[in-house]
Amino acid sequence: MNLPCKIVEDMLPIYYDGICSDESAILIEEHLQNCTQCSRLLSDLNTEIEISEKPVDDLKPLEEIQKKWKKSKRAYLRTGICVTLAVLVLVMTALSGIWYFRLGKYWYQLTEVMDPIDKEGHIVTSSDYVAEKNGYRFDVSLPIVLSNSGFVRVMDDEGLVLFLYPETGGRYSFWLYITDEANEAYSVYLKSDMTPDFENHPFPVRSENEKQRITQLLVDRKEDVISILDAVQVLWGIDLLKYTP
Repeated sequence: MNLPCKIVEDMLPIYYDGICSDESAILIEEHLQNCTQCSRLLSDLNTEIEISEKPVDDLKPLEEIQKKWKKSKRAYLRTGICVTLAVLVLVMTALSGIWYFRLGKYWYQLTEVMDPIDKEGHIVTSSDYVAEKNGYRFDVSLPIVLSNSGFVRVMDDEGLVLFLYPETGGRYSFWLYITDEANEAYSVYLKSDMTPDFENHPFPVRSENEKQRITQLLVDRKEDVISILDAVQVLWGIDLLKYTP
């Protein structure tokens, strides 16, 4: 049985893909042996398939380049992150060193004659170091690195408290927390003559009566003030009045 060319042309794609029946394949092959036109169509079909597949092979070098580029991008990203972290560490180390030699070491020097506080024990305190000498209690709370957030506190048994602050270059500032017989408390900075320094420290704003009350209170408790200043000099060797105006 010789199939018409029209039927063979329609069946050539499924014959080429090998999905037609065996009987149909035999009939198509018999036709192709005797039909130059249909044989040429089959040859053209083979050529078309090869051409359509070729660009896919041509993309393989591009895919390899893309893979290498992605790997390089990840490598550059990792390198950038590592370099950034290294720079941050160096900067923080440098800043910490500058802070320590300009300010921090003066805080730590105070603790050399004090005892560290075991905060895991039963003592609840914000201090890091403590000392008791001649009836005075000394507390030091160290500042966070790169800051001046700590405090130094000296207390007696009569309600007099001195707050001391190391400053850049080895200077010190301080102020007193002093109470009167009615247990009224005042904060005050001192001049070198041990009078209140209201000019350089105008806050909090005070009335004239309050200023007079503080001035008289310092006169009344002059011996206590001298005594607490001497206690600071005995423990730490710091003459605080030297740093007052």
